[in-house]
Amino acid sequence: MYTVCYYGFTVVYCQLLFKLFTKVNPDIFIKHLIQIMENHQLNAAAFAEKIGVQRSSVSHILSKRNKPSLDFILKIHNTFDEVTLDWLLL
Repeated sequence: MYTVCYYGFTVVYCQLLFKLFTKVNPDIFIKHLIQIMENHQLNAAAFAEKIGVQRSSVSHILSKRNKPSLDFILKIHNTFDEVTLDWLLL
């Protein structure tokens, strides 16, 4: 049996996510974030509401003030079916 850690993922999968997460290129992540928002015709406030975060979290990431948290990344992945983690992060 596998041990579950985060959002129902196995520990091994979470370890792989963490390795990917630590190598996030902010410019690529922001480019992909903007593409998602444009494809779904969402402004930052609507996007934040859709994934369940504060609007300031989105604006701080877009302005490069903050890097996205693992929770933020997983909320995007879980909300938008077409978004894969490798595309979002790499």
